[in-house]
Amino acid sequence: MPVYQCVSSAGLVSADARARIAQDITRLHCEVTGAPAAFVNVLFSEYVSGELFTGGQPSQNSFIAAEIRAGRDLDTRQALLRELSGIWTEATGQNEAQLLVAIKETPAENAMEAGLMFPKPGEEAQWMSENSDKLAALGWNVST
Repeated sequence: MPVYQCVSSAGLVSADARARIAQDITRLHCEVTGAPAAFVNVLFSEYVSGELFTGGQPSQNSFIAAEIRAGRDLDTRQALLRELSGIWTEATGQNEAQLLVAIKETPAENAMEAGLMFPKPGEEAQWMSENSDKLAALGWNVST
């Protein structure tokens, strides 16, 4: 369920950098939250010059909008924010002043994946076990 939407100006992020960012975000999310890697989605979008304005002026800012399951404590959410900023600036070379990172929390009961209601944080292992046959049939790696 977590969805990390990374939005930047066209051409800022190379294919190699995207792959590295996606791997680093997945690793980070799993380390900080304990969720399995199969839950993590990272989406990249680009805009062309003249399509983004900040404060009413043309801008080249980038954004990481993370939507995660509700229930993580403040320290966890802020650790995610800090690390996401570092992952982005290291991979892209973009100045931190041009990056907005935000987390939106969604209650687990308001999310569904693979036709199954999502588990609450901390209930992932039980959910994977209870749904392992269906998930495996859908091609999920149920061992992570």
